[in-house]
Amino acid sequence: MKTKEIFDLLRTNKGLSLHFAFEDNRHLPMGYHITEVKNVHVNSIDCGGMADQWNETQIQLWVPTQESDRQIDTDKALGILEKVNAIQPTNPEADCFFEAENESGAAAMYTPSGIETKLGELIIRLKNRKTQCKAIDRAETGQNCCGTKDSNLQVACCR
Repeated sequence: MKTKEIFDLLRTNKGLSLHFAFEDNRHLPMGYHITEVKNVHVNSIDCGGMADQWNETQIQLWVPTQESDRQIDTDKALGILEKVNAIQPTNPEADCFFEAENESGAAAMYTPSGIETKLGELIIRLKNRKTQCKAIDRAETGQNCCGTKDSNLQVACCR
């Protein structure tokens, strides 16, 4: 989901309580807070030696040690994002991810995987953000995985 889609989602669902649900249907506890919005520019080299770069927006969701009745709604969330945008603009075309504590208490990055509205609530469903091997992904689609014509090197770096 792109950053601009998150902004649009909050704007078109004004006044709803905002909830996050994980793949196992567990919800982020009440009292969570949007603590940070990160504009991330990634420069990377994958294992096949191919350079890549992209932008991401990472929205950090902090979970307090004690659950509270305090609830963030779409207006509050949009206000925080707009305040961030006024100081340091986000890239509307950047993919947006959410960082939150998982069931073990460790911070993990999640991808929005669905949206649900019901009874005054907007629920953003989150799935685990998986790692990937771009060289293998390229090889599986018939592309040159390593940026080289040497088939021996391709086999070594793609498998």
